[in-house]
Amino acid sequence: MSKKPMTPATRLRRQFRERSNDPMAHMLFKRGVYHYHRRVPAVVRAINPQLPEAIRRSTGTERLREAQAIVREWAASDEASWLAILEGKAPSPWLEAVRVEPDLTLDKAAETIQRRADCLGVREELEAATGPSEFPEALLADAVARPAVQAVFAARGQSMTWVEAWEAFETRSGLSPKSRQAYLSACTQFDKANLPGPSAITRERAREFLKEAAQRLTRSTINIYTSAATAILTDLYDGDAARAGAFRGHKLRYTKKASTRDPLTRDDIRAMIATGKVTRQLSVFMQLALGTGGRRQEVHGGTYDLDRKTLTVTPDIAKTKSSARQIPLAGSLLPLAQEWVELRAFGKAYGVRRLQDAFAAARDAAQLPSSKTLHSCRHAFLTELARAGVALDRRKAIAGHSKAQDVHAGYVHLSVADLAADVAKVDFRTGIEWP
Repeated sequence: MSKKPMTPATRLRRQFRERSNDPMAHMLFKRGVYHYHRRVPAVVRAINPQLPEAIRRSTGTERLREAQAIVREWAASDEASWLAILEGKAPSPWLEAVRVEPDLTLDKAAETIQRRADCLGVREELEAATGPSEFPEALLADAVARPAVQAVFAARGQSMTWVEAWEAFETRSGLSPKSRQAYLSACTQFDKANLPGPSAITRERAREFLKEAAQRLTRSTINIYTSAATAILTDLYDGDAARAGAFRGHKLRYTKKASTRDPLTRDDIRAMIATGKVTRQLSVFMQLALGTGGRRQEVHGGTYDLDRKTLTVTPDIAKTKSSARQIPLAGSLLPLAQEWVELRAFGKAYGVRRLQDAFAAARDAAQLPSSKTLHSCRHAFLTELARAGVALDRRKAIAGHSKAQDVHAGYVHLSVADLAADVAKVDFRTGIEWP
């Protein structure tokens, strides 16, 4: 008995299933940034000849885990869209996005914008615009023109600023919230320094900017600048290695070193309180930080569960994905946690920047060194844990430090209840009259 021949959709599903063992098969690493490169199946292109032979997209990140998550999402979207096309369903938004080529160069984008403006009858309004933000509403709402408007610059030939380029790139970058914030800050500094935009930047000008910045900024900040600029240039000029790598490979001498942090002692706390500048808001926050060892954003925006006595650090506020965790709360911290939750609920909680400024004012009034910062509360907590004899793997679990290159730590699985006794060994409340 002859077997029933497979339909194209069934054959494609089998290919997807066989490929599932290697979900990163379509990820490439070029010029310091990961890319997604995947051929469109011939059976799909036979139905839609307008589709390109391959889909190429820049993930915009040099971090492997971020790129893997982005590529998995794009691969699943592509596969679902291809199957829908083979099954005769209506074209999806994905199909329209591919037809207008997301990775547009400057010339292609300008041509697309002008052509769509002619079709919509808004060419005169387009010529009068001084930048993408002033484009006609009809052009901005057009599905074909929108990727080109977001991707590059005004059709008059005036280049985008770095912030405008970032806003266009951000919509398809898939970066984490922290990376987005860091890249936006870098682009803001580029424009503030009058650095030529992506279409006009040269390697020589980029080197001058980085050399000047290296005299007043740390190596880590310069690395963020380089990563942000390279991600945007690679997205705009994929295939132009010279332009995409304008910020890479420069030899720099750094005069400013990364700042150090010293732990906050009980004497330091008493001296700050004696100045009268430690407000109730700052007092509550410092006690929570000294009692949990959380980072500033973790203590500020974490989820406090008073019934379970835990502080949950979600991935969106954690420094890294591996530092998302639950921190046990000592019983003495529960009233403070309740007060902080209420302050946040009524919009009365200080922001992180205001807390830092308030801490600095009290520190300076107490004539303490600048190495004492709000982050010193975390140093103080972990120092006390070490003095109390808490094992390293348990301290790492509480602090949310990476377990990279620590094989033993991967075999130790500690619950919140296991760590509760360790946290209780740290007490920065007894003997101190907090405001």
